[in-house]
Amino acid sequence: MKTSILFLLLFLTVTIFSQDFQISNTGIYSVAIPHVAIDGSNAHIVYGTNLSYYKFDLNGISTPIDTAISPATAYGPNTTDIAVNPANSEQIAIIYNDYHYDSYTSVSFYGCYIVKSMDGGRNWETPTLLDTIMYGNSLDNILYYIPQVEYSNSGNLYALWRVHSNGLDTNAVFLKINDNEPIRIDDPSSNALELALALTVETQANNSDWVALSYGKMEESKAKFYVRYSYDSGETISDIKLVKDDGETFLTIDHLTKAFLDEAGVIKYIYSDFSHGPKLSISNNYGDTWQDAGTVESHKYIYVAIDRISPNYYVKLFLNDAYALVFYVSSDLLNWQKGGKISADNASIDYAGSYIELKCDVENEFLTTAWIDNRTGNAEIFYGKANLPELVSVSDNENEVPTEFTLEQNYPNPFNPTTTISFALPQQSNVTITVYNSLGEEVAELINREMNAGFQSVNFDASNLSSGLYFYKIDAGNFVDVKKMLLIK
Repeated sequence: MKTSILFLLLFLTVTIFSQDFQISNTGIYSVAIPHVAIDGSNAHIVYGTNLSYYKFDLNGISTPIDTAISPATAYGPNTTDIAVNPANSEQIAIIYNDYHYDSYTSVSFYGCYIVKSMDGGRNWETPTLLDTIMYGNSLDNILYYIPQVEYSNSGNLYALWRVHSNGLDTNAVFLKINDNEPIRIDDPSSNALELALALTVETQANNSDWVALSYGKMEESKAKFYVRYSYDSGETISDIKLVKDDGETFLTIDHLTKAFLDEAGVIKYIYSDFSHGPKLSISNNYGDTWQDAGTVESHKYIYVAIDRISPNYYVKLFLNDAYALVFYVSSDLLNWQKGGKISADNASIDYAGSYIELKCDVENEFLTTAWIDNRTGNAEIFYGKANLPELVSVSDNENEVPTEFTLEQNYPNPFNPTTTISFALPQQSNVTITVYNSLGEEVAELINREMNAGFQSVNFDASNLSSGLYFYKIDAGNFVDVKKMLLIK
């Protein structure tokens, strides 16, 4: 069978190593998680320790910056995010959580603030309090990737934050677009803690923003994942859609979600729990029903971040077994090819978790990231930039269409815990692929949708199944076939 493969045209500098740079020179042993934003010629980094802000050349710096800029007087924010307006790089927004004490009323609280610069970071406006997120002098359930702020390519500003308990709301998530009133995006009837929160904003050719808001919750001792979305820059927002009831596992603050909107109601949703690495679920009908598509990353402990820079080009960033930051690229979120290494060989990366983020430029040429590194003996902020390779999808006969329906033997077989099932469709067909155990009980439905003619494949993740013999069955048009596979753990 002729199968499609992915290969990369890599530049030598990418395949060997992309230089990283020490940005801060604090000389201290602990700093807060950094967040990065980029414009056409500059990189911008913010982190919570004294609300420190750095701006420097996109390609790196020759020596560390001794003194950071403080955009606002802050008590000690531990969570921050930063965005630069692609439509006007002079506009910068920083969002952060911070403690506030009113000596006149003796009232103390944590608030979510936003502070802006309109002149490229030289001067900063007075911070605006977006919301009180908790009263008192301690902040429970810290999420180091919340709050979030994002400028779209059309110039709209989106801010996402979570209220812990402020007397009105408990465990509530809010979205604010420009100067409009905040919108609560989670289910107000549930006080379960929202985890794995993410905001995805992508601007289309007509300047309309596609916005996706994804999160997970622990409800009834089960991990459940949800999404809401907008195809019109937030003017209308969908109902809450349940993506996946992942059963009796649990979530931690390390877990992330990510949702991408496509044409005609296709939504791609990435989620992970304590038991599995990140997985992909797809809806073809605006989130009303979902099908498991496969595994995005099999190593659940090192996956860090993922982003899309074009409809068919995805980038994932993670810490490998040698504790180096590396990135992979893909056209479908399932089949990945190594793109390059970002951190130096002497890197000592601290506190990776899911808090390291990646930012790609709008021209699809490079990615950037920032992290805490201990290689100097102190906790300093480091920054890396890497060229993105050209991703080419080819086959030994790119235009060939199968002449008959076929179902191939899965590979590898035996497997643990993932395997690939390939099949051929000579014509557009409604395809269902189902997995059964040795008792004939259905254990997974891998595909149930209309598919184009061609050579196709689907990944099967059996992490939640026990060792044994399984059967997989295809129904496509009038074609039906069944094969065996063996799971060995």
